[in-house]
Amino acid sequence: MRFLTCCILCFSFFSSSVSAQNTAAKGQLQGPEKEAIAFANIALFSAADSSLQKAGVTSESGIFELRGLKAGSYYLKATYLGMADLYKPGILLSENETLDLGVVTMSARTLEMAEAVITATRPMVEVRPDRTVFNVQGTINSAGTDALSLMRKAPGVTVDNNDNINVLGRAGVLIYLDGKRLPLSAQDLAAYLQSLPADQIDRIDIITNPGSRYEAEGNAGIIDIRLKKDKSLGANGSLNSTVSQGRFGRGNLSGTGNYRNKLINVFGSALADAGRSYHNMNSLNYQNGIVQEEINDSENDTRNYNFRLGTDFFLSKYHTVGFITSAANNYADRSSFNRITLARQSTPNVIDSILVAGSTADNPRTQRTVNLNYRYDNTKGRVLNFDLDYGNYINETRRLQPNLYYDATETYVLTEVNQKYDTPTDIDIYTAQLDFENKLWGGNLGLGGKLSKVGSDNTFLVFDERSGIFVQNDTLSNEFTYDEMVWAGYVSYARALGKKWNMNTGVRAEHTDITGNLRAFLPELQEPPVLQNYLNWFPNIGLTYARAPEHIFSVNAGKRINRPDYNVSRTVVSLNASAPVQITPKWNAYFNVNVSHIDNQARYPNGAVIDVQVYSYNIYHQQTFDLPFDLKGEISGYYSGPGVWGGVFLYESNWSLDLGLQRKFLKNRLNVRLSVSDIFYQTGWSGESTFNGLTSVSSGRWDSRRVSLNAGYRFGNDQVKSRKRQTGIEAEQKRTGGG
Repeated sequence: MRFLTCCILCFSFFSSSVSAQNTAAKGQLQGPEKEAIAFANIALFSAADSSLQKAGVTSESGIFELRGLKAGSYYLKATYLGMADLYKPGILLSENETLDLGVVTMSARTLEMAEAVITATRPMVEVRPDRTVFNVQGTINSAGTDALSLMRKAPGVTVDNNDNINVLGRAGVLIYLDGKRLPLSAQDLAAYLQSLPADQIDRIDIITNPGSRYEAEGNAGIIDIRLKKDKSLGANGSLNSTVSQGRFGRGNLSGTGNYRNKLINVFGSALADAGRSYHNMNSLNYQNGIVQEEINDSENDTRNYNFRLGTDFFLSKYHTVGFITSAANNYADRSSFNRITLARQSTPNVIDSILVAGSTADNPRTQRTVNLNYRYDNTKGRVLNFDLDYGNYINETRRLQPNLYYDATETYVLTEVNQKYDTPTDIDIYTAQLDFENKLWGGNLGLGGKLSKVGSDNTFLVFDERSGIFVQNDTLSNEFTYDEMVWAGYVSYARALGKKWNMNTGVRAEHTDITGNLRAFLPELQEPPVLQNYLNWFPNIGLTYARAPEHIFSVNAGKRINRPDYNVSRTVVSLNASAPVQITPKWNAYFNVNVSHIDNQARYPNGAVIDVQVYSYNIYHQQTFDLPFDLKGEISGYYSGPGVWGGVFLYESNWSLDLGLQRKFLKNRLNVRLSVSDIFYQTGWSGESTFNGLTSVSSGRWDSRRVSLNAGYRFGNDQVKSRKRQTGIEAEQKRTGGG
């Protein structure tokens, strides 16, 4: 309610009241060929001072009616994509009159190419036939945040208490970076996304039902994070820096560069980022007659460095060969304090004992990728693209875990158990992918194949302290290797079905060969390797109806797979709606609402059962304002209603409200943004879960309330676009913890 009240106050502050009168103006908007122009912006201005008096939108048949006006002299302005702005002066309205303006005709836009300078602003959300695109580049309130924080703002996306990402209420979403799968466990993935500044991100593609061109794994679809790419000929580049302050400070410095001529294009980017963060979690657990009250506070000191370097060679008009290499080094020193009090449920106020555990961990992570690309494009719809990729992902985690059990007064140590953990993971990924596209029967035919090989080496070493010396515990220690080979082929077809309908369909076949081998250090614990070999078919179909360029409806269906099968049944029915609204020429708004019903069913061999049904909803809004002194303002925020995470954790509602200001200098080359995120500090989570005899009531917070100052400067030639491409490595394996 506090969030809704804030929104109402914001709307009231920027809205101007209009007295209810019967004076009105109406008419119909048509194009140069007498076609009705639907959903165009209509605005009526006072002829005396050019102040806006009333704004509206034409209907599907081009009809408009502006009511609640006063008598006076006005002029009309109409705007629509692809049409020249229309001005109709000399409109005189008498009291209680409804003036019929008749047919108002717009003309097609024309350009003098030698003199024209085109300035375009992308809509925040684009609904395409196969995906929803969340355009974040240039939004004021994205400055100073990271990729994980942006996920919380994306349409239909939520982030749970363990930083797992859900789409339309479904877990198991796959995360891609520039078309390449990130083969990381949930914890490593969250750490990487938190190290990726929002300033480097151009857009986020949310693909809820991927077509046959994409790999079939993942029952919640794909989120593809697209980094900024330079679009210019000649020599050019940019520098960008952000400083952010919450409980702790954080800052980054990044740069991009590009040089292109008729034969070669060289481009690159680099980033350095450092700062501290914290996370706090409290929980109350009930199990087997015991009450556990737990406090967990952790702090992270992180340093992140990455670079990307690429070259394109233009062999001829139609043939291009490209090479890209990238690397990222992430360092995180983590310290945490954990305190658990133990009591009986019959006497919860009488403490039996207390466990205090203050751990420290060192988490260096490295990523290396290499891509070789060949592309043939005859500019007439025939495209052949071939990619060879290699990726290496290394995670070295070393943790010291002291455990001290105290008496009820926390004075005497009853038991002390100290352990060390050394758990490195090394993943190698090789892929080869061929894609072919050609026009056929008025549509577009796609054919392709992919070969991927994934090798993962996981070591889990536990050391117990004995007389001041740490000795390896062979009972708990092991090594696990995972090898996966996937051969895939697909065919797809897409075409228009009339002026407003579009169809896409396809089928993908995947043959998978998996070997998992756990090597124990004690012979009696050794188990035989796990072998899997199977073939699956994955059909998909999608239909879209474009009522207007800004109003698109879509329905998609397809089959996906999870590796391995966890014997969990999730049924999700969801509805997602978004609406961009131009309230006045200087005030634009965007709203997104997602509603879903989730039915989680699962049965486990030990008799544990999951049977959870819940309705959930998520509301996101952003409003931008053109302010005096060339300032641009932004108000954005979300409200997430109650829902479910992880199948059993029922969380309560949370919300956030952000404010931002932006001003450009030096002929728009210097962009300065100031933002405040989570002003009311309501992003935290809380909820309750009951599963297999354990009931837990938990809550948590992190450093979400922050003030950020960002400055970016562009230099060089920025007039001509260069080639944009994605690589073919789409990593197949995220289960780096061994299964």
